Amino acid sequence: MASFFLRQPDPGAPRGGHAALQGDFAATPPRVSVLRDSHPSGEQVHFFCRDDRALPLYGAMKDAPHGLYLGLLHGRNQLDSPLDGLGYPGPAIGPLCHVRTAYAAHLYLRFADPATSRLFFPDPGAAETEDALIGLQDEVVIDIVNSTIPYDGRFFGDWMVFYHGDATEQQ
Repeated sequence: MASFFLRQPDPGAPRGGHAALQGDFAATPPRVSVLRDSHPSGEQVHFFCRDDRALPLYGAMKDAPHGLYLGLLHGRNQLDSPLDGLGYPGPAIGPLCHVRTAYAAHLYLRFADPATSRLFFPDPGAAETEDALIGLQDEVVIDIVNSTIPYDGRFFGDWMVFYHGDATEQQ
């Protein structure tokens, strides 16, 4: 299966250049780059992280691999910032094996391919921890903050777990 996902940013590349797609998909970046602190434009097909990673954007997933995803939406830049309408769409995180919650305070994501988790969560230890009772844990844990999911220094007040594939309409 060809990879829809993006390469990690090249530290030697000029600042502001977004990561490029790799694989067999012919995807074109948006004509107008979006500032990392602004709302995505209507033409945008990727969620641009503040460290120049470009991820699938919820609502624009035509070329993404089939699978289970966590879509983040109703984004805002700061918890105390007022929303302009419903906010902006965030990334579609996946493909995933499962998504679960614990005590309405933590979200656990298990990726179908553990290597993919590092594209969404580049912190080397984010997806693998050792538990004395359970052993190696390969889930990414996101702590819910004031009823929002924090991602890339932004906060998303709504999220959806959905399947992306031929049997569903484009998200």
